[in-house]
Amino acid sequence: MKLDYTLAEMGQIGKELRRRFRQSLSQQKKNTTGGLSKSIRYENKLSSGEISLDFEMLNYADFVNKGVRGAKTSPFSGQRKSPYKYSGRKKMVPTGSIDRWAARKGLGGIRDKKGRFVSRKSIVIAIAVSIYNRGLKPTYFLDKPMAKMEKEIERRLGTAYEKDVLAFLQGGK
Repeated sequence: MKLDYTLAEMGQIGKELRRRFRQSLSQQKKNTTGGLSKSIRYENKLSSGEISLDFEMLNYADFVNKGVRGAKTSPFSGQRKSPYKYSGRKKMVPTGSIDRWAARKGLGGIRDKKGRFVSRKSIVIAIAVSIYNRGLKPTYFLDKPMAKMEKEIERRLGTAYEKDVLAFLQGGK
């Protein structure tokens, strides 16, 4: 039996989910470079009678989605239940990517409360230490759109599969 209607519907669902994932990143202002958003791809797969919709994106997408617990946060302090946690000897996260982010955001040198100049390097180190200790807040940019569309996906796939079955029964394909 051919699953033409079901595969076509899976493609439409993949397209809609990708749009919603990207929209969620933009709304939460987690799209500084647009790299993660642009990397989101989907593919329909049909193998041995099973259909799957697979999404691929940059490897840090799961950290953005689920967040990362900080090294100094207690699991009982209301901290998110992320499977990821910072640890290690350096007591801060690597500063290279934070420095690039700070440059894009225009966080150059600023003045402190006493009017002294604070360099971007000092700001980046302070941010890196803070992220290490406090963690990263989850965005759920993948989980929330999937949960919102769950019932709709079931309905749409059921209707498409029904069309495939009817086409098979009517045409004998």
